[in-house]
Parts: sequence; C-alpha cells; structure tokens
Amino acid sequence: MASMTCSIRRSADIGALLTELHDDAQDDFEPFLLTAWMPALSALIGDGHITLAALADVLDEPMMRRAGRTGQRPSRPAWHCRITTTALDGWDEQAWEPLARMVVDVAGIAPVDDPAACRWIALRTAPEALDIVASVIREDGRWARIHNDLDRVRACLLQYSPARHATTTP
Repeated sequence: MASMTCSIRRSADIGALLTELHDDAQDDFEPFLLTAWMPALSALIGDGHITLAALADVLDEPMMRRAGRTGQRPSRPAWHCRITTTALDGWDEQAWEPLARMVVDVAGIAPVDDPAACRWIALRTAPEALDIVASVIREDGRWARIHNDLDRVRACLLQYSPARHATTTP
C-alpha cells in the first residue's frame, strides 16, 4: 500500500510561491493546473490565457479587498500544502482531483457548500506530488479556520485510496 505524506506552510506572497513551485517542478514534468475553486479557471489556464502573476492576483482578490477595508495587509496570506505518494499505481488526474477537494475541505480552506470559502488551486508539479495553494482570506473577508489543519489533512490522507476514485475504461 502506498503511503502519502504532506507538509503545510504559510508564506507572505502567493505570486512568489507559485513561481517557486513552477521553477522547482521536475525537469521532465510540465507543471499544470489540476483543479481550482472555480472550474472555469482551469479552462483559462489550459488555453494559456492567464499567467502566474495574473493567477496570483485572482487568488489574492479577497485579501486585497480586506486590506482596503482594514488598512492592513495580512502578513502570511498564502497557504501551501504539498502531498506526495510513494507509489504511482492508480494515481491519475481522476484520483488526485478528489483528493485536492477533500484536503481543502478538511483543512478549513474551502469547506463543502461554503459559498464564501477561500480561493485555491491544485497544481501538479511532479508525477508523485500535488501542490495546493490558497489564500487564507475568505470571500467574505474573514480568516479561514485552519487551526490544526496539518493534523486534519494527515487524517484525511490515511483514509484516502486512489482505487476508489479511479476511472474505468470500457
């Protein structure tokens, strides 16, 4: 059975984080957007209509609205979760995508059925890895409730099986 590990960190700049992830991608792997809080975003990026800087700006919009209202910019508004697996059998996009959605739900970034949840994206930067980047400022300007996020994500990973989410071909 494959094991999964994760790490979570916060940083000051979503744009710098996205650039770092893109630049650190494996040489033989082209990084790509797997999924996002807004499905139409995947189509825009897939067509090459949005740059990393523009993507960072879109993710930062709730934070910028909050900063305009409060007069202060949060010091570490970027949230990054990296998930890696030791085995690739069964790990296709149909297995990684539901995992990304489960992680942002249990972490408190984007709880299911929360219209004011945080903006987030899931990137593939290596065959064995998934990187989720989010703003911790919700659409309504409040902070996400991410206390104990690492423990909750680790518990989620222990229960996740790509075989349950694999697609079958006729």
